[in-house]
Amino acid sequence: MAVFNHYKVSIPEKNGHMKSLLINYFPIFYENVFPEKNDFFLPSQKSSFHKNNYAIAVSNGTATMHLALKALGIGQGDEVIVPAFSYVATANVVELVGATTVFVDIDLSTFTLDVSLLEAAITNKTKVIIPVHE
Repeated sequence: MAVFNHYKVSIPEKNGHMKSLLINYFPIFYENVFPEKNDFFLPSQKSSFHKNNYAIAVSNGTATMHLALKALGIGQGDEVIVPAFSYVATANVVELVGATTVFVDIDLSTFTLDVSLLEAAITNKTKVIIPVHE
């Protein structure tokens, strides 16, 4: 768990409207964040909803992708395949971890990664494919 110590977290206010929202919509999150703890890790008995031993709350999709790539050990010398048509954060997080972004064109009928072009893009350096859904 120490690997996440360098990520700063923000604790929402503990009263009023925010408290009501957290209790009603995120009961597992609320239960585990607010008992005066400073971490976002959920005990295994409380995270059964996601069928994982731990969970961490992040602020947005960019942070999510960055954290996932870091957790997988993706870095310099690795290639990550992303759709050529997507929000810029998809490619930015690859660059942020020091890996090489490999763009694959999209299927114009779905606006998602064209799987018929995927095989040609995969090399021995390919470690991850981020198949963004639109």
